[in-house]
Amino acid sequence: MKTPIKPLLSALLLLALPAAVHAQFTFTTNNGTITITGYVGDCGEVIIPDHVTGLPVTAIGDFAFNGRTCLTSFSIPYGVTTIGYAAFAQCDLASISLPASLTSIGSWAFAQCASLSNVTVPDNVTSMGSNTFWNCTGLRQVALPNQLTSLDSSVFFGCSLLQSITVPSGVTNIGDSAFEYCGQLTNATLPTYALSLGQLAFYYCSNLTSVVVPSGVTALKTATFCYCTSLTSASLPTGLTSIGDNAFLWCTSLKELAIPPGVTNLGANAFYVCTNLSSLTVPDSVLSIGNFTFGACRIVTNLTIPPRLTNIPDWAYYQCGGPTNLVIPAGVTNIGQKSFSFCPRLTSVTLPVSLTNIGDFAFEQCQNLRSVYVPSQPPTLGSSVFINDTQATIYYLPGTPGWGPSYGGCPTARWVLRYPVIINTPKFGVHTNRFGFVVSWASNAAVTVEASFSLAELSWTALSNTTITNGSFYFGDPDWTNHSTRFYRIRSP
Repeated sequence: MKTPIKPLLSALLLLALPAAVHAQFTFTTNNGTITITGYVGDCGEVIIPDHVTGLPVTAIGDFAFNGRTCLTSFSIPYGVTTIGYAAFAQCDLASISLPASLTSIGSWAFAQCASLSNVTVPDNVTSMGSNTFWNCTGLRQVALPNQLTSLDSSVFFGCSLLQSITVPSGVTNIGDSAFEYCGQLTNATLPTYALSLGQLAFYYCSNLTSVVVPSGVTALKTATFCYCTSLTSASLPTGLTSIGDNAFLWCTSLKELAIPPGVTNLGANAFYVCTNLSSLTVPDSVLSIGNFTFGACRIVTNLTIPPRLTNIPDWAYYQCGGPTNLVIPAGVTNIGQKSFSFCPRLTSVTLPVSLTNIGDFAFEQCQNLRSVYVPSQPPTLGSSVFINDTQATIYYLPGTPGWGPSYGGCPTARWVLRYPVIINTPKFGVHTNRFGFVVSWASNAAVTVEASFSLAELSWTALSNTTITNGSFYFGDPDWTNHSTRFYRIRSP
């Protein structure tokens, strides 16, 4: 009768084991399924049961294991479909096995699991919440599922050892700060047809070397690639319309970039301190730029100012390498402070008639600047606009009022054109008994003013033949009211 005692005790122990395991967990019942809500067992490895009280375990609840730093590994059974908010956050996880049944991972689920180094997210997962792997500083490898449709904000924020990532092709949204502070990230393959790339998405990814922005993205948001100091090339989609503030700030290795036609806005600091940028193509579609947009782009030689700008803001081209012969677009009314200061290659500047204001230090320390051409009355000057521009001369059109022997501390001289022009002065337009304007050109040159009722070549009639003295003359037409249409032109016989 003594022989069966040992096998009987073993059987009793096996029957008692599930009850002991179940006692280590707290849980709730919902529609015949179990959600694990907490753990009161020992440190080390945790094996989550597939059934509790005869009911299947289908979910790990919010905060279930949060803060249990002595828990080093977990085995989650098949059947679990959901991991809740911050469920494993701040656990000292070395490894975790996720079941193929899993479909959803909540926000902050594995945040600050500093020892977690390798994760494979099962293929059935379609949703990962924000901050899922936030500050997992030991994470080196992640495999994402093909069913995933979105990467929410800060999902891999601070994963400083993550070296490579392939975002599945079905992902349409990459959220704000998704890979922020992933300092070892060297390669990021993004889905071709993603529609959105969030602000700060790759902020301080200092080892990222190249990137192809998805074709569906229409806006680069604030600081998307800011401080990507190893980034040498970036391909932008043809549908892009806006590049936000700080988008490529301090990308000191970026060598060339073509901004697609259709972009209308370039944000503040967008290319600030891109010190190795030698070629930057800016399309004519650009309507606005921000402070410091091209600041410290020291070696760009092909940089032109978009023709549709109306304002050049403060510091916009500060310490910029090019161009050498600068033509400010016709609609610009304001040049901000320090906008072109410390531009060493700048030799000449032509200002537009529309310009009314030049800000403080706008052309400071442009030591090779020799000629500034002004086709209008003197714009209002801030302080020290041309300070230390020791070779500069300001040229104005003869007959334009308001000019003296110097302007902004630089000597002035008459600007003699290759052909006569009508200049914009208070005398232009309708006055008592006449329509008139000032014609400017070289002294002692002969000029003819002609009028016509149409633009046909054979219909012009000479109204005045004048030899210019002192660089300009005023023409007045007292007969203008007798004509329903009146065109004027000037020529040199």
